[in-house]
Amino acid sequence: MSQAQTDVNWILVSLTSPKKKDLVLKQIKSDENLPNLIRSEHSVYGEWLLLEVSDVQLVRERMQKISYIKKLERIKPEEASRMLGV
Repeated sequence: MSQAQTDVNWILVSLTSPKKKDLVLKQIKSDENLPNLIRSEHSVYGEWLLLEVSDVQLVRERMQKISYIKKLERIKPEEASRMLGV
């Protein structure tokens, strides 16, 4: 695995409802710190968001305050690639 791959952190965000995805993304973008910590975002499988982040712990802390998030789970880069079809 290359050094670039090991520096990539992915968080799988499980939402309470797929209908709330746009609202959650809006809340993420309105947070003063989160947009700087999130490198990329991907909608996958209806009620899940896949986020590439620079600081997992800080993102977790900030996102716990956002409504409609059921669960935050750190996943391996290989799992993220599989979900993205890469």
